[in-house]
Amino acid sequence: MEENIFAVRLRSARERMGLTQSRLGILIGLTTSAASPRINRYERESRRPSIATVARLSKVLEVSPSYFYEPDNLIAEVILRLSHMTRSEIETILSKIPLSHPLDQHNHSP
Repeated sequence: MEENIFAVRLRSARERMGLTQSRLGILIGLTTSAASPRINRYERESRRPSIATVARLSKVLEVSPSYFYEPDNLIAEVILRLSHMTRSEIETILSKIPLSHPLDQHNHSP
């Protein structure tokens, strides 16, 4: 069975920050007794977090909420890196990436 991408990304982000399941749960506002079991359920896919919980996880783990749901590993890595950049740094990078789309060619009349 294929792992749920949210569970994979949550575990990866938690481990990258060096947090235990218990510590992460406490940091997002769960009680000490509920912290580890709840995060464990999220990582085992037996429970889905609410949108508000995802927002708290994102803040503590310093990632965009979209990181948790991105199925493509390369794009997830881009999201992760962008999460740690200033707006100015992101704008500089974006200015260097051409914004072209096949449909753009059809929208311009000669």
